[in-house]
Amino acid sequence: MLKYLTILLFVLTLISCQEVFIPEVDDPEPFLIIEGSVSTIPGYHQVTLMWSSKFSHNPAFHRIDNANIYLEDRQGNRTYFYRINSGVYQTDSLEIFAAVLGETYTLTVELDNGNIYRSKPQTVVECPDVKSLYCRYARESILTENAYGEAYEIPFDGISSYTSTDGLFPYNNYYFYRYVGYEQHKTIIRIGVNSYYLYGHRRLSGKYARQLLIGNADDYGNNALRDKKLIFIAKDDLYTYVPPLPDTIEILSTQFEGLLFRLRQYSLSPDAFDFWHDAENQLEAKGRLFDPVAPQLHGNMYCVNDSLQKVVGIFSASDVKEQVSYFYIDRRNHIYTKELESMPNLILDTLMWGRPEDWVDIPF
Repeated sequence: MLKYLTILLFVLTLISCQEVFIPEVDDPEPFLIIEGSVSTIPGYHQVTLMWSSKFSHNPAFHRIDNANIYLEDRQGNRTYFYRINSGVYQTDSLEIFAAVLGETYTLTVELDNGNIYRSKPQTVVECPDVKSLYCRYARESILTENAYGEAYEIPFDGISSYTSTDGLFPYNNYYFYRYVGYEQHKTIIRIGVNSYYLYGHRRLSGKYARQLLIGNADDYGNNALRDKKLIFIAKDDLYTYVPPLPDTIEILSTQFEGLLFRLRQYSLSPDAFDFWHDAENQLEAKGRLFDPVAPQLHGNMYCVNDSLQKVVGIFSASDVKEQVSYFYIDRRNHIYTKELESMPNLILDTLMWGRPEDWVDIPF
């Protein structure tokens, strides 16, 4: 008994001798954050501006509403951006803008404190066509948590989407990807003694709305990007949709009838690719010792009149190619892909009595 008591007293002595160590953390001065882009897609293009905050401040960012922003080509022609929301600026709504293939653009941001920020010149390089956009059956474990906040992994059946493309140049085949998915659902309802079919589209769940995805075809050899995985989608998230109908309407069944998936591929300059590559590593960091840290994000923006002014920002000018495919997975995990000419005109979150004209039928 005396032995165990001695050990207990020794442990308590060690605990009482411990001092709480609070590390000193640098609290850097706020710096400018810029994100802007233009592309060959005719439309409205945006720039976002904000100041970072010190670690001890809240909120983490402060948007900038009084900047003068313009785009300039090699001939000196300017296209101005106008504030449409707090910290968000957009090209003129009365004049549709589209970047020109082979043209070089420079973004300039003038603040009311006298500082002028400018991007490195960005040339719009041709983007190759998307050679294929398809899906495969996959089974992946997804991290979740129980009612007690304990994390654990659950395996799910689903589909993984992939793309391939052929490069155009012997080097600098850098790409940025954005995708969006729209589910097709057919709902069978009963009113009185009669059954009816309702058809509808809705956007894929927000948890699949990841936008930051880049590719470097040079890493694949032969300047072509092969079988690049885009996203895994759990089958349960496709089959568990319940349409918002009044309680007085009896729902007999809701059937998943495919996923319309649109991929846009943007060409990138080498410096824009480096920025997004570092940013992607940031999002995928898992707390490892040598994971990249945020200050490594530099971008291609700089302060013209004061080289000591810190700015983290990126401006890109891209050519864009698009591909649309229809994906389907049934309850037995049979997979089907069909490439479409274009994305149908969809009326989202609205149930229709008749089958829409652009409805894609289940293949089996």
